[in-house]
Amino acid sequence: MPLSGPGGRLTPMIRRRSSSTYSQATRVPTRWRWVTAVLPLALAFAGCGGSQAGVATKTMPAKQWAAAACDSFQRYNSATKHPLLEFQGLHLEFQYGEPKQGEVRDKQTAASEEIVKATDRLIADLNAGAPATAHGRAFADALVAAFQELRDSVNRVHSTAEALPTGPGRADASAELSPQIGAAIAQWQRQVEHDRKANGAGLDLSCSRP
Repeated sequence: MPLSGPGGRLTPMIRRRSSSTYSQATRVPTRWRWVTAVLPLALAFAGCGGSQAGVATKTMPAKQWAAAACDSFQRYNSATKHPLLEFQGLHLEFQYGEPKQGEVRDKQTAASEEIVKATDRLIADLNAGAPATAHGRAFADALVAAFQELRDSVNRVHSTAEALPTGPGRADASAELSPQIGAAIAQWQRQVEHDRKANGAGLDLSCSRP
């Protein structure tokens, strides 16, 4: 089943990967807009905090599940938009400006923390169950696992950011962590695509508004 993004535009599941890690990082906001065609389907499943993953025992009609997912995604998208833009802005500063150690540390620490907290809230709050399709539970379980891996990857970025040096000096290029964010999202994208092909039959993978 083809995916349709906002406005009914057909959206490919996998974008062509850039040969540059930095280019991937600068495309994070674009990738996140792409996620509106896929990610909402993950947001009505359940999950536990920490490293656990899995859906609730409850199942619901696929349409009801997808509708709840779309509403949940809008909240998650709003919560992650600013921190992702922070990483993009820092990437541009590393390319064309003079990033300062303290500013780089503080911005990356705060932005990664926002993403982790938003994902934790998502997994904890959206305990609505699995869609009642032939492979709905397997689909939701795999999506939980993908979200948990994304969360854990960003949390590692957060730990790295906290250990960066502070002060007014110029930040070393190795202090830029936006490539790790871009890689985490790319890995999440691959997992969702695999899950869609394996278990997504019977699900409307669009999130269009009437």
